[in-house]
Amino acid sequence: MANVFGQVRQLMDAPLFAIGMAHADGPLDYPYVVEDGRRVPAAGRFQARARGLGEYCLATGEEILIGDLARDYARFAGLVRDVLGGAAAGTDGGMLPTPRSLLIVPILVGSRVLGVITVQSGRPGAYQNVQLDMLSTLASYVGVALDNADAYRQLKETQAQLAAREKLASLGALVAGVAHELNTPIGNSLLMASTLEEKTDALADRFARNTLKKSDLETWIAAAREAASLIVRSLNAAADLVNSFKQVSVDQASTQRRRFDLGQACHEIAATMMNQVRRAGHTLELRVPPGIAMHSYPGPFGQVVINFINNALLHGFDAPGGHMLLDARPLDGDRVRIEFRDDGRGIAQEHLSRIFDPFFTTRMGQGGTGLGLNIAYNLVTTLLQGTIRVESRPGQGTAFILDLPLRAVDAPLPVQEDV
Repeated sequence: MANVFGQVRQLMDAPLFAIGMAHADGPLDYPYVVEDGRRVPAAGRFQARARGLGEYCLATGEEILIGDLARDYARFAGLVRDVLGGAAAGTDGGMLPTPRSLLIVPILVGSRVLGVITVQSGRPGAYQNVQLDMLSTLASYVGVALDNADAYRQLKETQAQLAAREKLASLGALVAGVAHELNTPIGNSLLMASTLEEKTDALADRFARNTLKKSDLETWIAAAREAASLIVRSLNAAADLVNSFKQVSVDQASTQRRRFDLGQACHEIAATMMNQVRRAGHTLELRVPPGIAMHSYPGPFGQVVINFINNALLHGFDAPGGHMLLDARPLDGDRVRIEFRDDGRGIAQEHLSRIFDPFFTTRMGQGGTGLGLNIAYNLVTTLLQGTIRVESRPGQGTAFILDLPLRAVDAPLPVQEDV
């Protein structure tokens, strides 16, 4: 708006300059008013006739040029009353100065009137048609700028909503995968416990009837040992999976910084995704040594890795049998290099420069939103304070390479201390 006023001031006399914006449920609002070169509030700056003409311009989209408001207003008064009603054409009882000359032009986008621009002067005959044309041209640029700003705002809101959905969908996939994965150990434990219960009831019945033999007891002891061993193994596996899921889900729901072991975090993420990987017929290998201590954001890091895995599952492979590798190694004592690689179809060279762009996907309508890698890029370069790049050739797989600090400094969020 200040740029528009600067242009107007160079082109014409503008003691009072204002931009008014339309509101669906109220009168014209003037958020930007400049009087004698200074930004001022709108209150007390507009005489009722001038305000009524602004409302008329907003309602009709017509340009207004008046050389002497006191003399020429009569020819507009009836039009203003017809469009806005008598109240809009009232007077201020002489409290406010009446401008002698004024221009009012609509800010148009297509057929929509977004607002008005007005220039007013206390000098009669200050404006002619040439000034009206110049102000109209500037108003058209303002309309385009406002429309672009609104479109950009809507785009950012849509992107934020889709990003939130992507994160929830990722967490939902974890829940479904873990639930499916838990069915096997819990089902096995339930089956063995039921079998052991039946054998115990049979043994108790023989004991009650004094028909219990040593061989019966030996058979029951062997079965009980086998059942107990399987139940313990199955429940331990279920407990490990639940603990991994709890940590990953809590981290994904939080962006707090904390200390964690990179290898443990990667194994927890892999455990929660393994069912999806196996179900698709692929393998996921980890080469992350223990002892790489980080003081960073495990939740966003997990989201990045999960997005890499999901991206490979959706885009990377033409058939079952694909292999994914997550590798990490320390660099220079204060950084770590993390590489996620697959041996899939690779990425076409013309797509490499756009791979991290929002909404870019080669699978639109087939499960791809075009936001997964954009989210990963934003998380790595902002919250995790690292860098990310991609290497790929068609038919030779894809590699995403991260360079992260072991300690995220100047974190904008509160630090969660070790417990």
